Amino acid sequence: MIFRKTVSTKWTAAQKFEFRHAKKFMNAIDTQSLLKRINSPDFRVSSGYTDPSIVEEFFGGSITDWEQFVRHITDRTVLEVGPCIASQIAGWDVAKSRLAVEPLYEKISAEQQRRFGIDGYPNVKAFSIGAEICIDELVGKVDGAVLIRNCLDHSPHWPFILANLSLYSTKGAQLLLWNDLWHPRHLQRGHFDVCKNTDQFRNLLSAHGWQVLFEFQKESECVNYGCRAVRI
Repeated sequence: MIFRKTVSTKWTAAQKFEFRHAKKFMNAIDTQSLLKRINSPDFRVSSGYTDPSIVEEFFGGSITDWEQFVRHITDRTVLEVGPCIASQIAGWDVAKSRLAVEPLYEKISAEQQRRFGIDGYPNVKAFSIGAEICIDELVGKVDGAVLIRNCLDHSPHWPFILANLSLYSTKGAQLLLWNDLWHPRHLQRGHFDVCKNTDQFRNLLSAHGWQVLFEFQKESECVNYGCRAVRI
């Protein structure tokens, strides 16, 4: 009982921290322009839109590999986990279905609707629930791709989030993942360490049925790891 109470307290504190951070971030940037762009017809893969950060990080800058990925997700289901203030897969309109799991979705969407009249999740079915909770209707339904960036280390329940990605994904689905894995002391507030060794994390992905196709790391004080992988 003590363990459960401790974990629950950590999760609640983490979500309060995330919402405060999300509101602070929306105040620091031109959120209205961002949301207008995401809701614009120009922000559509079918219109030729390409996200430079996605292409650079997960495809090594290769437009050819990105275009092959777009063909892969066409008429398939895609999922984003932990998008926070805006879903990057909102523009993946070639997909049959766009889904998102974001525990703060209802609060963030309400805040954006109140302030800007639109939100950052157009045409995305969002589940406002902790990503560590298995959503039965998603099990075995994601045959296109999963995008998860900067999410795992924001929850004390990250092992269950990682497990759910495999439960949701079918053979052949792709995973686009990046995360800080370990934080120096001055960056630990609001974060939870995963591991300090990228080889260990790669092995963890393999144990969950993912074969890494491409991997990268960012220059950072934190140990971090990113990859594109396929469910086998």
